[in-house]
Amino acid sequence: MSLVQATLTLPAHLLPGGIEPEASVFGFREVSRHHLEADIKSGLTRFIFMHPIPELDEKQFDQAAEQFMWRMAKGTPYQVDKSFTKPARHECRSFFYKKNALFMEEASLESILTK
Repeated sequence: MSLVQATLTLPAHLLPGGIEPEASVFGFREVSRHHLEADIKSGLTRFIFMHPIPELDEKQFDQAAEQFMWRMAKGTPYQVDKSFTKPARHECRSFFYKKNALFMEEASLESILTK
């Protein structure tokens, strides 16, 4: 089972200067950026990674996402969605910091930010 598409979603106001992730660092050939309206003031930015390179493994994507978020600002909440060759397997996980500890929930970023 292989990763076929992934998304990285974060609060739009936390994306300084229009920083864009490099698709190849994440193990994909293409990335597109989309602004999403949300219940939070500034909305959300979603990066959709498409067309994986043949050598991609899921760990490579996870490490690239973590590094990208660390470069922006430690503590920035973000969401990762993954689609696999097996349609029954889909993951949606949100990561956020609370009292200097990293938490993960299987929920949308919007629901976590509006708590």
